[in-house]
Amino acid sequence: MILANITTPLLGLVDTAVMGHMDSSAQLAGASIGALILTQIYWVCGFIRMSATGMSAQARGEGDLSVMAKSFYQTAVIAITIGLLIWLTQQAILQAGLWLAAPAADVAVYSREYFTIRVWGAPAALLNLALIGWLVGQQKTTSVLLVQIVGNLLNAGLDILLVWWWDWGVSGVALASVVAEYTMMIMAMLIALKHIQWQPPALEWFNKTARKF
Repeated sequence: MILANITTPLLGLVDTAVMGHMDSSAQLAGASIGALILTQIYWVCGFIRMSATGMSAQARGEGDLSVMAKSFYQTAVIAITIGLLIWLTQQAILQAGLWLAAPAADVAVYSREYFTIRVWGAPAALLNLALIGWLVGQQKTTSVLLVQIVGNLLNAGLDILLVWWWDWGVSGVALASVVAEYTMMIMAMLIALKHIQWQPPALEWFNKTARKF
């Protein structure tokens, strides 16, 4: 887990280096503010990962595959729901973030450009929190490391391709992050589903008495 956590700030340096080669400092500042707004939202939602880890570890301790599957699907549904709410309220979130940051007019333009693309990755980003937390609770830390390294390397590679080669600017940086987030989500989802032997969800797992949060 330590190695997995190290990859994120290291690859963040690649993001900064790529954005530093854009045409103006306003692009770098705008992308940074747009990323900061979403990062703060995701940080507040960190409870999803911690809750998923606890529920997953408890389910693993019971040694019942159906209980493991139940904890997996419950945390996944909650994460997706919150991610969709973020997407649906994106304009309110963006306006609040820009009001707090109070950037210059040209910087605000790039912040909007970055945010309106990057926010499409919100459902995947929130689901990743749940999936990673659940996998950690199942002691699948090697799989978590693999998922995060692949996602971060893909993000860096797409940054270089979209910004340096194709000159997509702020949009390219945002799109690279979205693609990386969905790639990580798919990888983690497949690992988790294989771990629970592809057991489908049951409707009764989502009634009021079954909720753990």
